[in-house]
Amino acid sequence: MAGSRVNDATSDALTSKLESKIYYHRDAVVEYVEIKSMVDRVIEEKRKLLDENTEFLSTIDKVVEEKEILQKDHEVIKELVEPMEEELEMVKDELEEEKHEHVAAKKELATAKEQLAQQSKEMKALRKKLQESEAMHAQLESSRPGMVQTNN
Repeated sequence: MAGSRVNDATSDALTSKLESKIYYHRDAVVEYVEIKSMVDRVIEEKRKLLDENTEFLSTIDKVVEEKEILQKDHEVIKELVEPMEEELEMVKDELEEEKHEHVAAKKELATAKEQLAQQSKEMKALRKKLQESEAMHAQLESSRPGMVQTNN
């Protein structure tokens, strides 16, 4: 019986040690599963971030390409517009010159109109004097009987 007790004690000790190791390994497996789950989530998050980064870089490339296209378009438009601006400036200068000429001609016309009006007044005054003079002459002629009228 003493041997059986020792065997039972050894068996109990081994059983306890085995159960302890089973619990330890079960805890290790649970911890492993938790760590693996965290690593899987980190890997998935990293993949998403890489995908987002790739998409972001692609968007940047598109923006850079669009910027280059816009810059080329701007240069082409600028090359087309510059001669037009020069021509427009020349036309503006010509119009300004024509405006000044028009204003000067208008002033000249107004002056000529005033002169014509003045001359017209003078002509009327002269006609009136002429008529008065002719009337006086006719009166003088008619008041002098016996005088011979001469036509010039």
